[in-house]
Order: sequence, then structure tokens, then C-alpha cells
Amino acid sequence: MKRDFVLACLGNWGKKYEKTRHNFGFILGEFIAKKLSEKFKDIDFGVFFKTKISGQQLYVFKGKTFMNLSGEPIRRFIDYFNLQNANLIIAYDDITIPFGKIKIAQNGGAGGHKGVQSVIENLGKDNIRMKLGIGKKRKDQNLAEFVLEEFSPEELEKLDKILDFAFSAIMTMISEGIEKAMSLYNHKSVI
Repeated sequence: MKRDFVLACLGNWGKKYEKTRHNFGFILGEFIAKKLSEKFKDIDFGVFFKTKISGQQLYVFKGKTFMNLSGEPIRRFIDYFNLQNANLIIAYDDITIPFGKIKIAQNGGAGGHKGVQSVIENLGKDNIRMKLGIGKKRKDQNLAEFVLEEFSPEELEKLDKILDFAFSAIMTMISEGIEKAMSLYNHKSVI
């Protein structure tokens, strides 16, 4: 039996965070909606759309909360639509991966990412990770300042290429499996 997929895009809810590095997951969700000509529907605890990919249902969700509380609205979404058996993919920014690269992984810890930690606390470690590289902060910068900073103009020019690469990786995951997606997309630079 084929399982549905839930792509939970992590970020901070609110206009002032829209173009920040920490919202890379949300930015990916918006990109996918545009690419598939879908519109997000509003529910109490987030926005979502659903579509079919390779005969399988894909739900794309963004929670209406701050990054550090991401797990609760994702759990509520999964419960609301009875998706406990779905493949959960969480998409988020990662400072350990250079800008322009992605990494797909299964399970594991939070790696210091508070949004991922919240997902683990609410749903456990059994999920797929779509890590979107944002690179390292400058030495004179603190971490919060770096992740809450907007992408630079140079980075913004390259963003669509990276988002398209991540989109292709997700489509491969759904149609051909996670191992295939990992072998094709992990650590390959697209810029």
C-alpha cells in the first residue's frame, strides 16, 4: 500500500520573517505551490495544500507559529487529517550545509535546530529531513542574528535554482524512493 507524504515546511509565521534564512522551509513550500499551480488553504493552525504526485497524495503544510514551536501545529495537522501513517518530510534551514546544497536524511537528532527539536518532541524521530543549506555565520555574528537576517541580494539571485533542485529531490523521493533521492541530490552544489 502506498503511503501519503506530508511535507512540513519549517519557519517563523509572519510577514517580517518571510525572506529570512530561517524561513527557507516556508520559502520552499511557497515555491512548490507556485510550481504546481496550487494555492494554500487556511486552517486554524496553519496553511496547506494537497496534490497528487506519481499517484501518491502530497500534503504541503506551514504552521502558524514560531520556528521553536513547529512540532505542535504539524502534529495537529497530522491528527486533523488522520495522516499518522504518512511519510513525514520536514524542510528547514541548516547552517552546517553550504548555501547551494541540500541534504536528505532519515531520522536522527535535532542537530541544535530548535524547530526540528520541537518536531521530535511532538512526533518522534521517524521522519525524513530535507536540509536546506544556508552556510555558516560570520565570526562576528551571533547565530540568531544570522538566521533571522534576510538572504543577501547575491543569494536571492540563486534561490530559485536551489529551490528547483530541492523540488526535484522531493519529487524523486515520492516517485522513486528516498535512497534514490539521496544518491542523486545529497551534497551536490547547484550554484
